[in-house]
Amino acid sequence: MSAKRNRVGCAVLLKHADHHLSGWLAWHLALGIDHIAVVTANPSDDTQQVLQAYQDHPSISWLAPELEAHLSPEARRLELTRHSLRHLQQILTDSFSSQEEDTSLTTHHPTDDWVIVLDADEYLHVDPDLEMRLCFTDRNAAALAFNWRVFGSAGHLTPPKGHIVTNHIWHAPQGFYDHYITRRIVRMEHIPPVDTITNPFTFNIPAHKVAHASGDNSQTANKSEHKKWEGGCILHYICAQAHDDELSSAMRAYYDRNEVMFSPQKRQLHATRLISHTLREIALTIGLEQLKELVEQQAQDDANTLPPTNNFLGEHVQHATFSYTHSTLSRKDNLLLNAQFSAPYAINNTFLLRDAEGKLLECDEQRGHNPLIAVWQKNTPNILSLYIQDEQNFALGDAFCAFHIASMNVTYDPQVNMIRLPHETGQDNTLLELVPSSVPLPFLFTPLPPADEQEGLSLYGLLIWAEGHPNLHPADLQRALLLLTPQATQELRTLIPVLKDFLPLPTTKPAFML
Repeated sequence: MSAKRNRVGCAVLLKHADHHLSGWLAWHLALGIDHIAVVTANPSDDTQQVLQAYQDHPSISWLAPELEAHLSPEARRLELTRHSLRHLQQILTDSFSSQEEDTSLTTHHPTDDWVIVLDADEYLHVDPDLEMRLCFTDRNAAALAFNWRVFGSAGHLTPPKGHIVTNHIWHAPQGFYDHYITRRIVRMEHIPPVDTITNPFTFNIPAHKVAHASGDNSQTANKSEHKKWEGGCILHYICAQAHDDELSSAMRAYYDRNEVMFSPQKRQLHATRLISHTLREIALTIGLEQLKELVEQQAQDDANTLPPTNNFLGEHVQHATFSYTHSTLSRKDNLLLNAQFSAPYAINNTFLLRDAEGKLLECDEQRGHNPLIAVWQKNTPNILSLYIQDEQNFALGDAFCAFHIASMNVTYDPQVNMIRLPHETGQDNTLLELVPSSVPLPFLFTPLPPADEQEGLSLYGLLIWAEGHPNLHPADLQRALLLLTPQATQELRTLIPVLKDFLPLPTTKPAFML
């Protein structure tokens, strides 16, 4: 057992900054990774916007090396791995140096630094936890090897909302050939000079210096079926995260294996969800600022396209019995009559949610039987917001809690006054009754804009609403995004990619229109 404190740096080689990224980052930060470098070569504008949001987190950095376009996939991976290792070595070294310079620290604990490089569809899973696994690793071992565990599509035709680990729980049997593939977490002191590395998976470290996560020799463990995932593994979601045309039909059929069920640790999931809330709060706040820029641009475009005034009667008219002076209304005066700009206040009702057995809905951690409070409005019956009385972040499945409020689309049945929560809450199979409550609201909600198109709220309507409410709270924006039409959803995904996580699926109508 090592007496040193373990520090772990991780790099993720990213192709697309899609909606899985925040979940990937949250999962590995919750695991105990000290620093994550998101590495992507020649990123698109959309990817840059998303990554700039997440790098505001103190444990996340973004590295975007420029690579030559003609490189083969193998050469590209090698170059990205080399860049990743240099970056992580610098990050961990700088962190140690800053600790030494901090005069407030009376003692300095020696560290054992580790690094691992993963793809965005690979999730490190360690049992019972990462710190204990590293502490009990043989001091002479240069690396720990973790075997793949390949997960299938779980029958999902399109990516559902929620974390990938909870949505894809079926994988191939242990004897599946690709489960012999391993990824290594390597002691930094054993990494050869980066420019000499020729194998991006082994880092040129010989196999006899590599231990397995189970504690055995890596080669011995790989020959034993029951040892493969002992101590940990790499959860590999190749089918779930493959983008269009990345997998041929034959390869998809090969990897789409759904024979064995996997149950993730509840403790790991809960920690992941709370960190995910923090990451997404950052993204939502940045998205609101970018939306305000669109509002200013839209206001300027409207001002430049106002029709000319045809005042044939003149600016001032004086008659014997009356007189008048022509006055031109400002754009804001005209907008005061706009239903989105001047969205009317609606009564906010608070409720408790009760199932058929009389049990009140609580958050996952069940804080002393503190039930969730629902805020519901009759004019938007399929949008519900949840909070708890102590006004702290909470977890309800993978539902996103922004600034202590979780807003979501629900299915409402007015005949029985009952609702069904969405899939990502983990409560979608339970009918819940709305029980009136007198609990006060956590803050005054901004009134939501009425729909201005048959399918919901247009992007123009959203911008006009935001212009009429310049002091929007990010949690109010999240509620309004649930109203968007499919076309507006697609437009906003393009204009503000950092808001992708908060938008409804672009192929469906808003729930309140169904």
